[in-house]
Amino acid sequence: MLIDSPNVRRLRPWWSLCAATLLLAGLAGGYFLPLGSPTADAPDAALGIASNGDSTGDAIVQSTKPPRAGQTPATREFALSDADVRDMQEAPTLAIDARGRVCLAWASKTSDLERTLFVAVSSVGSGFSGPREVRKSGIFKSQSKGKSGGFERRMVPLVAAFGDTMLLAWNEAPPDGATIRMMLASTHDGGQTFSEPVCVHQSDAARPTFSSLAVNAHGRAVCAWLDSRHGPQQVFAAVRAATDEAFAAEAEFYGGERAAGVCPCCPTAAAVSEKGETFVAFRNDLDGYRDIWLTKMTGREAALSETFPVTAPRWQFDGCPHDGPSLAILNGQVHVVWMDAHSGTERVYYGRAPLDTLQFEVEPLHSVGPGTQGNAKLCADQNGRLHAVWEESLADEPAASAAGATGRHGIHQHGPPTGTGRVIMHAVATHADGRFSAAVAIAPRPKRFQTRPAIACGEAGMVVAWNELDESGKRVVVTRIADFPTSQHVSKAEVGR
Repeated sequence: MLIDSPNVRRLRPWWSLCAATLLLAGLAGGYFLPLGSPTADAPDAALGIASNGDSTGDAIVQSTKPPRAGQTPATREFALSDADVRDMQEAPTLAIDARGRVCLAWASKTSDLERTLFVAVSSVGSGFSGPREVRKSGIFKSQSKGKSGGFERRMVPLVAAFGDTMLLAWNEAPPDGATIRMMLASTHDGGQTFSEPVCVHQSDAARPTFSSLAVNAHGRAVCAWLDSRHGPQQVFAAVRAATDEAFAAEAEFYGGERAAGVCPCCPTAAAVSEKGETFVAFRNDLDGYRDIWLTKMTGREAALSETFPVTAPRWQFDGCPHDGPSLAILNGQVHVVWMDAHSGTERVYYGRAPLDTLQFEVEPLHSVGPGTQGNAKLCADQNGRLHAVWEESLADEPAASAAGATGRHGIHQHGPPTGTGRVIMHAVATHADGRFSAAVAIAPRPKRFQTRPAIACGEAGMVVAWNELDESGKRVVVTRIADFPTSQHVSKAEVGR
């Protein structure tokens, strides 16, 4: 089905709904802070932190059940800067290590020429620490014929865990913004301290953006990104064996049809199987179709990789939705979620395939929800359950009119947000078989716009973080969820209705 709706063609980011006035204060000077010697935690009040706990800022992110009617789980909020309000790309990231320690990371634009990477940590039974600056970066701008001065590239922090080790990756630029590179550091104490970072690619010509990070239980890691060293955005990745300290030379996983590149502004996703097979998912751009594809590499050489479509060509779209896939590996299958609008409305879809064949079964993830959906993420827990989170509008959203009514992702305007808001949803498939429980809104709040969720699973439950925007400003929000609704399931037929 060919889509020719003005709303679908534009996919305007809803971030442009307002211009908030909250500023992030108390930032330390200097560009590259030593990761092995973190700065002291600043008081919540000095950093503009809001919480729903006591007024002193010592709120504890409590273990909660998914909310029922009239119930909202305890959350912790970390204020973002005014410059972050319109940003639709930066997103929080988190991971849980084998000891149940949580590391939450996010990036903020702290001046016109600077971004700052923040970390907050939590142990089992305790709340999150105050935010700590761990890295500063200049701002790299990619060359663009359609935009004067190019497009700003983001830090894109990423966290992954295996055993007692966590890996933290990000993109950074020097103060003059002359280039950009992808860096990685590790921590063995739940994010209290980090090793000195290393660059994950060897070529100075690399231009990593829209990156992803994954590691298996044995410590085999992969960093993937979109790279414009040859002109168009192409899929590159670098792999590090569990016994190695350095990454192998990066390789081009997929250059696009006739080396023309892929969808240039959608995040990639990565996963590593127990056998060490590397998977990278991305949004392709093939004859105008922006569908999800998957590359599998069995060794450390790009020549050993194969690329597979997750679906037949179905979403023809002249633009980039800034909304990429998410991967998880469980029970001998690779699982993927993503958004597309081939039906005329942005909805989230789920697919799974055996690791050996990569022949996907695909279905809607939550077809009964109102409005639009996007930015889905997956997480497999230790009990063999598959969790999905995504953002969804609270009600049907009116089509944009010639007079400038709010469209699917909002319309450029100044002033407070309009519309009913967006909420982060959660569903779980107990047997990772595509039969997800009825979706539950995690922390619905009227007139708030929640987007870009992140999820991590551990023995004590899961932790979910997201960006949230309302009239008072924008913030990162995080909450723990201790158990899940697993008794009510919908069949494939019900899911696909």
